[in-house]
Amino acid sequence: MLKDTSYDILLGKKKIHMRLNFFKDNLFELLNESNSLKIVDIETNDLCNLFIIETIDGSLFEIECRKIK
Repeated sequence: MLKDTSYDILLGKKKIHMRLNFFKDNLFELLNESNSLKIVDIETNDLCNLFIIETIDGSLFEIECRKIK
């Protein structure tokens, strides 16, 4: 089995397993680069796998990430 920082790749059937931290990093980048959501601030709590997002109108949203499979 080959390993890198993002994926475990099993040769043969090429089964790919995305790691939670890789997913969270990319989700943060998506949110941070979004113009349509009008995000003012993104707070992260890496230990709890949480994002708290504040939008331009003062609304707060919480996203919890967890790998279920």
